[in-house]
Amino acid sequence: DEFSGLDESQKKFKAAAIRKEAVDLDGSAVLLRKTAVEKEQEAAKLRIQAWKLEGGVSAVTKQITVTDKYQKQLAELDLMAEDWVDTDEEKWEWYQQQRKMIIDMIGAQQEYDEKAEESLQDLKEVLIELQDTVDIQTVLPNGDITAAGWGFVFLSVLIPAYIGYEIFLWATTASDAVGSLFGATKDPFAGL
Repeated sequence: DEFSGLDESQKKFKAAAIRKEAVDLDGSAVLLRKTAVEKEQEAAKLRIQAWKLEGGVSAVTKQITVTDKYQKQLAELDLMAEDWVDTDEEKWEWYQQQRKMIIDMIGAQQEYDEKAEESLQDLKEVLIELQDTVDIQTVLPNGDITAAGWGFVFLSVLIPAYIGYEIFLWATTASDAVGSLFGATKDPFAGL
């Protein structure tokens, strides 16, 4: 222990000095938080100004004119900031938490959409190969899947499920038949 060589009065003096240092650090942290909030609000105002300058948001009506859904969500988020700029730190902190959560959700949605688009492209490639093989149009030249294409997709799911169900029924029936051959038709749980 670094304070073991101190007497009681020295320990009290040292403890008071440590407490003062902690109070000073708390004070500077408060100032830094206040400065950070001011900078964040300044950044929000600049983002709004940029949206208006680019034409993504009408400067008069504040209508969002961006067509990309992710950009539109970000523009909405930045416009929400106008209601929270120049409020107290606690309200701004709440807005910042909401903003972070929404940005994370937008990122997750974008990632999900990209994976879904990849899967759809893979499906289209398979359907185009099938189209070439059976000479039935499954994908239109513009990339849309036709009703016949979706029919093949449906059947590719339905047929294996049906076969699995039939195998299950056969196995259950066979099991019952084997059980009846060996006289195990009695309910083992009867009387419980």
